[in-house]
Amino acid sequence: MGSLAREDPARGLFDLVKYLLRLARTSRLEFRRFSDAGVELDRHTLGNESLLDIALDLIGIPSDNTVEQEAIHGYPAGFFHDDTYCRDWIEDVFEVMVVEREDYDGFVECMRNPTEWIPDTWSSDDDLGSIIYVEDD
Repeated sequence: MGSLAREDPARGLFDLVKYLLRLARTSRLEFRRFSDAGVELDRHTLGNESLLDIALDLIGIPSDNTVEQEAIHGYPAGFFHDDTYCRDWIEDVFEVMVVEREDYDGFVECMRNPTEWIPDTWSSDDDLGSIIYVEDD
């Protein structure tokens, strides 16, 4: 019981985030399996988005507010307003880092410092993967 008292709360939070990311990855892979078998499902059916959103909330990523901003400022101005935050790009990073490579630690680090890791644009998941994971020659 004494070892629990000394446990670093940040470490416990990091472990919880990685656990949620593992669940979100499994959910994403199961969704693909159903889809490949011809079963039509909404991605939210398997809890895919909510698990990732909870993990992102715990990391400290701002919530996506594009719908609210569009309602306030109109279309398309709401998407480009200074206090608009869109999480759509994170889906691509999640796909490359977590679903394809199971790089949970890297994903969390990337989300903590996205401007150091992620370019403004990319053309495909392969392109994004080659930017994030620069191969040494």
